[in-house]
Amino acid sequence: MIHKTGPITLIDLVDRIKELSNDTLLSTISANGQNEKINMIAPLETAGHGDVAFLASPKYREEAKNCKATALVLTEEDKHAIWGDKDPERITVITKNPYAWFAYALQVMLPEVKPEPGISPKATIEDGAVVDPTATVEPGVVIKAGAKIGAKAWIGANSVISEGVEIGEGTHLYPNVNIYYGCKIGRRNVIHSGAVIGAD
Repeated sequence: MIHKTGPITLIDLVDRIKELSNDTLLSTISANGQNEKINMIAPLETAGHGDVAFLASPKYREEAKNCKATALVLTEEDKHAIWGDKDPERITVITKNPYAWFAYALQVMLPEVKPEPGISPKATIEDGAVVDPTATVEPGVVIKAGAKIGAKAWIGANSVISEGVEIGEGTHLYPNVNIYYGCKIGRRNVIHSGAVIGAD
């Protein structure tokens, strides 16, 4: 389940992104923008007051220039290409990787509310399957012999995990996912409903 947070000040959002990235994704907010309230993240073409938008590709510079977002996230290079030596008449957030910034901002603004760990009594866990005690297994799930479910993994309702499959730590499978024999899914992946992994 996704839970919307906000509003959040721009400086708080930048600080949370810095924290989530282990201090690797740094940002600089233009003057007088730190205390602006941000409600949501939005695309360049639809962003408005209270939104933050980001420019990840130079081909969208014109859209970024005309964007109505409260704050615009972009690189120093794109800022210079759009406004030259002039200061933009808008709030900007300068960072080296706007796309990564956006990904972290989503985690802050739309955090996933995780359920309590445990195995539903309506799930089927075959002998020889290993499910970490911190994982969540929802009703209707089938986990075959030899499968391994990692710490804090979340297996959505009616998903099928075949023999020898490994699901990494923190990975979330939405309902009705099928993982075929012997597949290995790494840590912190998200696999959406109806996906079939390992088919011919």
